[in-house]
Amino acid sequence: MSVDKQRRKEILHIIAQAVIGACIGLLVFSILMYRDKSSQPAPEPLRPASEVQLSALAQRGAELFDQRGCATCHSTDGSASIGPTVRGVWGSQRELEDGSVVLVDEAYVRESIVDPQAKIAKGYLPAMASYAWLPEDEIDALVAFFREMGQ
Repeated sequence: MSVDKQRRKEILHIIAQAVIGACIGLLVFSILMYRDKSSQPAPEPLRPASEVQLSALAQRGAELFDQRGCATCHSTDGSASIGPTVRGVWGSQRELEDGSVVLVDEAYVRESIVDPQAKIAKGYLPAMASYAWLPEDEIDALVAFFREMGQ
């Protein structure tokens, strides 16, 4: 291969990497900007997550929350993230993109895990994948974790 062809190939490779990087950056920026923060009430002051005493089942849920990648998009301290926080929301009303309101309870959380596109929280993109493939005992543990972190 001639030097010119090799150089051209290297330049095209660099351009492709730059385009891919720009697309990923634009996607993350779009997700963060899409959220409507004004419609979300200010969270009440919460004890630090490290001070929340969890049952054995909820502790297993906390481990799964990290292992299954939930923490990538959902916070446990009430802070804003790509997806809704799990902290301090259990038992509250959540407005959905379609204008309806739902109670954040076991049924809603369970449905959000197995069929996340069924009810999209207002201000968030419908980006979560289904975790219907999780064993039932893992879903139970995650629900227990959300319940205990959300009170």
